Amino acid sequence: MKRSIILTAIAFLLADVTASAQGEALGFTRTDLSPVLQGTAGAAISADNGPWSAFGAAASGAYMDKKISAGAGFQALSGNLLFNAAAGVALSDKMAVYVGGLYNAGAVVADYRTNYMVASAGFGMGITDKFSVGANVRFAGQNLTPTNKYSGVSLDLSVRDRILDNLAVIAGVSTLGGKVTSTSGETYPQPARAYAGADFSAALESIGTLCLDAMGEYYFSGNYAAAAGLRLGFMEYFNLRAGYRHASSSCVLPSYFAIGGGASVAGFNIDVTYMKYPGDNAVGLGMSYAF
Repeated sequence: MKRSIILTAIAFLLADVTASAQGEALGFTRTDLSPVLQGTAGAAISADNGPWSAFGAAASGAYMDKKISAGAGFQALSGNLLFNAAAGVALSDKMAVYVGGLYNAGAVVADYRTNYMVASAGFGMGITDKFSVGANVRFAGQNLTPTNKYSGVSLDLSVRDRILDNLAVIAGVSTLGGKVTSTSGETYPQPARAYAGADFSAALESIGTLCLDAMGEYYFSGNYAAAAGLRLGFMEYFNLRAGYRHASSSCVLPSYFAIGGGASVAGFNIDVTYMKYPGDNAVGLGMSYAF
């Protein structure tokens, strides 16, 4: 327990970056892409997020059960579709690498198509059977208008510790990178943040498993958020998820409620998530396979 507290403190000390009153650019990099994160409103950040460890919190993906995992999905929000795909390879029983990408075609505005994309990679390594570290690096780009195009590179660092057989904690810093400059010369910071999370699991006799998740994050711009969620697994074949995220009013990822579920058969998983944002709704679909 003492080790986990120290690691959490170190992660937040790494976040000693000057806060900015400016708006943040490339906020879409904060989108939760894995079905587990979507279904718990981001609370399950310390859980294994499969191939989607390519996009963040790679310390949670250090221990792969299979040699290779791959996944793809999309979100439908405000008439726009966000597509993503990711894959992971186990280099050993305590080391894995991940790659992934997402693309949003946006919409045509005054004969110009807006869009954004992310290319990301992750690396997770177990120092012991229970303690792991991870890093992610990403490139993100966005086209808003012919004179407003942004791109930037950022880094994530994470540490995870299973302090009990049924309790894991994680801490990290995310989206560390320099300010991005548009083609018109305007500069904005990226949505850098520090976070910590935990998941607790308990066996339910003759039913399956119950997992409780929690996460808190602080953005260097002064915004903050917290999320809580639960996951129910039924006999390793079906699962249900729900969660709620509360965020400050100007946070890049707002408050929302989520509920989802899925099925697993012979290494193949399919998941559906419904997300309720203020004034809007989103639906996510994810599919993955491990072998």
